[in-house]
Amino acid sequence: MTVNRFAAILAWLILAAIAFSTFSPIQLRPQTGHVVLERVFAFAALGAAFGIGYPRRLTLAAGVTVLAAIGLEAGQLLIPGRHARLIDAGEKLAGGLIGLAIAAAALALAARFRTPLEGRP
Repeated sequence: MTVNRFAAILAWLILAAIAFSTFSPIQLRPQTGHVVLERVFAFAALGAAFGIGYPRRLTLAAGVTVLAAIGLEAGQLLIPGRHARLIDAGEKLAGGLIGLAIAAAALALAARFRTPLEGRP
């Protein structure tokens, strides 16, 4: 299994875990005590995994990450006892964009140090 394939599978699993945490009762959510860091790091992992998982489709990776941040936050409006806040969506978006930037940098670095195979231009 290639790194890209593994990252793509991981991205969808992270998205499922974030969706579960977002829509589950508050007592079922994993908590570290740092809500902002939880949001930023979760979405940074999501953005990085999508970026590395879909290296030739970074626009798609960015779209899924941004839509997940906005859609999951807005979806909380449909759940009694949960709330959607613009600041929370901003934290998720920031994390996702940080993750995508990390993925883009990692892909560029990997391409820079990749050596051509013999017999290939």
